[in-house]
Parts: sequence; C-alpha cells; structure tokens
Amino acid sequence: MQNSIIGHKEEIALLEKYMSSNHSEFIAIYGRRRVGKTFLIRQYFQNQFAFDMTGIIEGKKVEQLTAIVTKSCANLNSLSDASMNSFVSSPIS
Repeated sequence: MQNSIIGHKEEIALLEKYMSSNHSEFIAIYGRRRVGKTFLIRQYFQNQFAFDMTGIIEGKKVEQLTAIVTKSCANLNSLSDASMNSFVSSPIS
C-alpha cells in the first residue's frame, strides 16, 4: 500500500495513527497546488473510502460548493440499500 509513496513520512505516520484509531476520524488535507495531496491519499487508502472530494482549481466559492453537493448526492445514490440501512441504524457513540 504505502510502498509506492516516496517521502511524506510524517504524513503517512499521521494517516496510520488515524486509521488505527477506535474513533471516527475526519481528515482534511490542504496545502499548495501540485504537491501530491490527492495522490498520497489515493495511494495510501486504495479505494477504502465510499467517497472523496477535491477542489476546483481557481473555482469560486459557489462553484466549489455546487461541486461538493453534486458529488455528495452522486455518492449517496451509489451506496447500496444494505449499506445505507447499516449506516442509518448505527448507534452514535
């Protein structure tokens, strides 16, 4: 999994910490353009997410929010009924 990632040792250590946590975690990745943020996440997690979000280059706030809502709706539509029922009936701790 992480073998194809060169460098980013500190970032990978943080991702490993959050992945091994017994709690739900929200991870926001931000930084300069073109430094490998999306590549790092996609390589590290290798399709373990139900969805992901990326920004629009030089997009205005309305464009960014529209893209997030559109992609979120598409992601919800792609979930199976079984996974949604499991999600909805899961207790929050």
